[in-house]
Amino acid sequence: MPRRTAAEAEETRKAVLAAARRLFAQDGYNGVSVPGCAEAAGVTHGGLYHHYASKAILFKAVFHEVTEELDAHVLERALTGASMRDGFLKGCRASIEFMTGSEYQQIALSDAPAVFGWNEWRTVDSDIGFPSMMGGLKALASDGLLKKAPDLTALGVLLFGGLTEAAIRVAKGDEATDVDAVIAGIDAIITGLS
Repeated sequence: MPRRTAAEAEETRKAVLAAARRLFAQDGYNGVSVPGCAEAAGVTHGGLYHHYASKAILFKAVFHEVTEELDAHVLERALTGASMRDGFLKGCRASIEFMTGSEYQQIALSDAPAVFGWNEWRTVDSDIGFPSMMGGLKALASDGLLKKAPDLTALGVLLFGGLTEAAIRVAKGDEATDVDAVIAGIDAIITGLS
């Protein structure tokens, strides 16, 4: 049997990841089996295990992909702002809107903490998204805003966690949490610290 090329192996890896992402979002971590992922991807169990040694490792790859996609979406939207402030607020709105999606809610906010434990979940989430939050705050500061902020990192921690909480509440239909009100609140914080 001929050996597969690197390009073919990469296509298999992508197929497995895409199928697993779809299944984890639809059925949750506990509702997905390795054989089901292999079948959905059109590969053998061996083909799946060649790339991902366990269901948990496959799920972690999916979680990374979803989290990196969130970060890229936020940065893309932030870069469309007419000013640093407008861009920062657009990025915050994009973050909430992305996180309210059922796929993100199931994979990143429901299953990931249960599968990995709170510390590992937070580390992955923070390592990918928190640098972008800090980049946004530093951009605001360099634009002459946030002069009264005693510590940008502390402010970043509050806003980063607050956006996740806002997304959870919006996704759950909490009538007291409105995306526009959250963004207006962040805008007011910027004003107050400027």
